[in-house]
Amino acid sequence: MGESLLMSTIAFVIALGITQLLLPAFSHVSGRNLSLHFSQQWFIVVGFFILSIITGLLAGSYPAFYLSSFQPVKVLKRKIH
Repeated sequence: MGESLLMSTIAFVIALGITQLLLPAFSHVSGRNLSLHFSQQWFIVVGFFILSIITGLLAGSYPAFYLSSFQPVKVLKRKIH
């Protein structure tokens, strides 16, 4: 589950970086003055961060709970049923 949380948080940070890099080019192509100021729009960043945490929890919960239901002795003896 920790790996899923880490991956979703890293993806969130990378997405913020890509957004900052490509926003001026997209603003030029669209002909509009688009900007993203994290100091003024902090609630959007916090909301997306919370969404990334929820995504990591949901993505990691199924494999974590499913794999933790196996008993190691039975799995190693190939008696999964």
